[in-house]
Amino acid sequence: DTQPEDGDYQRQWNDTLRFYNLAQFLPGAWWTTVRGTPHGIYPEYVDVAEVDSTGETPNPAWTEAVSLAVAALRPVLLALAEDRLPPPEVGFEWQDASGEVVSEAELAWEAKRVAVLLDGAASSAFTEAGWRVLSADEPNLESQLRTVLTAQEPA
Repeated sequence: DTQPEDGDYQRQWNDTLRFYNLAQFLPGAWWTTVRGTPHGIYPEYVDVAEVDSTGETPNPAWTEAVSLAVAALRPVLLALAEDRLPPPEVGFEWQDASGEVVSEAELAWEAKRVAVLLDGAASSAFTEAGWRVLSADEPNLESQLRTVLTAQEPA
């Protein structure tokens, strides 16, 4: 029998309710169910199984990247993940020599010097440093990223 003892279950349930009562008022607090995510009830969250449709264990770095990225970029990231390309850093901050953040990229592959910027993000810091900058709303973003990420040398 793998059921918790009655006292343990009651304590765990009370702890869960206590936590919910405290966290429910925090900005961005969400509650989901195990069955809800795979059925698309919570579109803000990515089902971990979506990240790798090959049946293998999903790469945790890709799972995190897909879940953190803006929804519009998730299909691109899922396609790149299936091809086993390196995952990006989501919310990459470009810092100057003093450590001040001077620009941000929604996605970045630092080793390849590639940044994907959302509309309106400043690209000059990246381009001046020799990075390839792509716009998140480019219609052929997936193919451009695939080309750059499979190249032997940084873009």
